[in-house]
Amino acid sequence: MVDEKWFDLLDLIDEKFGIDKKENENFTFKDDVGNEFKGTINRVYFDSPFGNIKLERTNRPLILDKKIHYNRTSGTGAKVEYQTSETETTNKVTAYKENSDTGEWEEVTLPAGNISF
Repeated sequence: MVDEKWFDLLDLIDEKFGIDKKENENFTFKDDVGNEFKGTINRVYFDSPFGNIKLERTNRPLILDKKIHYNRTSGTGAKVEYQTSETETTNKVTAYKENSDTGEWEEVTLPAGNISF
């Protein structure tokens, strides 16, 4: 989801339900060779008619290629090296609903197509 659509979604949620809390978290992940890549997670919490909802938007560099390094003698198997874009990113938005009994966040799967509130 591009930034413009993400901010439009946040405006719509704030207009319809009000946003309870926003969080931003930076993270790093490594490939098997030891290269580090940085990303961010944006979280938004709000109350809806369906219950408490959490949206997570994960941003990370776009993976352009995977190189697999084989080592026949060590017995450790293959190591994967990622080649990422310096300018392009990939984004994923995941919705979670709070289970009222346990307080745990459960991932919500939405049907394909447009969703309106």
